[in-house]
Amino acid sequence: MRGPLGGHQALAVLAAALLACGLAGCGAHTAAPPATPAAAGQPRVCGSWSSPTSTLGRAMTARYGDIRNCLVEGRTWVIATLGGHGTQAVIALYPCSPSDAACMNGQRPHPLGGWRFVKPPYPGGVTVLGRVGSGRLIVDVGGHQLTFDVTTGRFSPSSPLALNRPPRPSPSPPAATC
Repeated sequence: MRGPLGGHQALAVLAAALLACGLAGCGAHTAAPPATPAAAGQPRVCGSWSSPTSTLGRAMTARYGDIRNCLVEGRTWVIATLGGHGTQAVIALYPCSPSDAACMNGQRPHPLGGWRFVKPPYPGGVTVLGRVGSGRLIVDVGGHQLTFDVTTGRFSPSSPLALNRPPRPSPSPPAATC
């Protein structure tokens, strides 16, 4: 007896599930390495100020867990943390003024008081998976794939990746029993 999906359909569904699992983590909670600081003078990448041994890195790690990602989106520095051991994971945002080139060069420390900390809607670490359009990130929060708007600081339950997935095949009617 043949199942509800043909061989090629079943393989396509399996491949899509494995791809989604790879992007979202599918419950695999392994310790991730902390963000790596950039070499001196490398623009638009986090500098040594984001390392776990810097003043800012130590303060963030103590309050929000290890730094998972550090990147710049538009004119805003973005740090995602893992939380854990009594700390809450967050996305931290540090906006730079358009006239402040030193803010964007990745080498100037950004004081803790200038950051905005956004708590995710689910428990668990925050990982930036990718970018979608201007100012929007795809993030994983404790196994939930969401979008995050850097400008508004809001999470959205709808994932842009879900829009690109093929529709699920409709289930076959149950087989007749004799």
